[in-house]
Amino acid sequence: MLLLAESMAAVMENVVEMAKEGAKLESSESEMSGVLFEGVCAVVAVLLVIWLRGWSKQQKKFKRKHAQFDVDVDADTEHRRLTGTAPNGEENKPACFDWKKGKCNNKDCAHRHCPPCKNYAAGKCNCGKQCDFLHQGVEQRKRSDTPVEKRKEEAATDAKKEAAAEVQEERHVLFVQKHMKKYKHMSAEMWQHLRANDMQKAVDVLEKANAAGYKDHELHNGALVICANYGDVAGARDVLATMQEAGTARMFAYNTMMKAYAFHKDMAGAKAVMDEMQEAGTRPNHISYNILTNLAASCHDLVAVWDCVKMRLACGIAVDAHVVSIILKAVRNDGKQEDLLNVFKLMEKCGIEHVGSDRVLLSVFLEACLKHDCHKWMGQVLRKSPPKLSRLPHHTLELLVKAWDKLDDIEECLSVWNEMVNVQGIRPTYQAVAHMIEALTRNGLAEVAVDFYDKWTAEGSGGGGKGRYSLWQQMERLRAEVDASE
Repeated sequence: MLLLAESMAAVMENVVEMAKEGAKLESSESEMSGVLFEGVCAVVAVLLVIWLRGWSKQQKKFKRKHAQFDVDVDADTEHRRLTGTAPNGEENKPACFDWKKGKCNNKDCAHRHCPPCKNYAAGKCNCGKQCDFLHQGVEQRKRSDTPVEKRKEEAATDAKKEAAAEVQEERHVLFVQKHMKKYKHMSAEMWQHLRANDMQKAVDVLEKANAAGYKDHELHNGALVICANYGDVAGARDVLATMQEAGTARMFAYNTMMKAYAFHKDMAGAKAVMDEMQEAGTRPNHISYNILTNLAASCHDLVAVWDCVKMRLACGIAVDAHVVSIILKAVRNDGKQEDLLNVFKLMEKCGIEHVGSDRVLLSVFLEACLKHDCHKWMGQVLRKSPPKLSRLPHHTLELLVKAWDKLDDIEECLSVWNEMVNVQGIRPTYQAVAHMIEALTRNGLAEVAVDFYDKWTAEGSGGGGKGRYSLWQQMERLRAEVDASE
């Protein structure tokens, strides 16, 4: 372009010389007009040269700043500039678009992480997204270009937004605390009704909580208890599924689900829940095995009862008095003397010796021993762990009278009779009267037995017609023995 400008200047000079030569040939009248034409041509030539030189400088400056867009750049030079070494060590890799956006933090990236663009930081880059360098520092540049007053207004606006956000957060916290107090009150009220076995009121509270949108594992557990109490397996399943989705299904939820199946004596369903519990990573506890053992006993499946005991011991859960009571109930109803002896061995193995300290265990133990005629073992246990008579109910006291009668211990019979009749004021049944008469007669107190019969039959403890007839037959036999002895 510079050569073009110089050639144009030379042409203009030739034009001026030719104009001068033509002017000399003219007459003197046109001399003034020739001089004027020469001056105009000179001015035009100077202005043209100045413009051409300025345009040439601008073109050179533009090429120097944006050399990457120059079509005359050599291909090898452009390839070396547009590519580079990637963070993973690979060479001749193009630029990473995510890195240019400030989103790539991968140390093993397979594309080039280009350096920052100096022109962009200075606010002079016009390439936009086509720029091959990282655009960084735009926020600082924009902020520095913003007037001071506008920056103050922006700072005040940001402060107001932060203050409003803090107020909103405080209101949200207060709202949550208020509703949490209400929710806790409703949850406590529901569980109070559940402990009182008032299911209808518990259901009412649960419906109010659901209407208010409260959802928590405590309310879900209460809903499970209600479903298990009414035997609603489908409803309990829905509640348990909701808790599993929320991740709040714990040991109590699975045990309550097993109780729902136990309501219908569904052994397979209860076992499925236990398997589901283990798959969820929750280990069954002693309550889980107690529910399963009691269900097997209710189904009159003595084999399943022993299987539950074996599973319990295999998991390292000890056998306690409650489990022995369940096993004794199953043996009492569906077992034999051999099964009862196996229970005695289990009690010895687990160290359960103080039978008299547990009222439920003592009652079931006496019933099983009396039914299967295990009097010897019964006597050993009763003498080793004598029960406290003041804490025993009516049914257990009568069983003790029968037990001491079978063991032929008149002193213990009289002690239990005294506690039952004179201390607690309990009117004995005709079975208890019959066992006392038998014990008195066996120990040579036939006359006392006759008086005993007359007294308690007169007071109405002889039972109905069948009981009175049984006692009458027994007393006729005793009177015959007394007459024969005289």
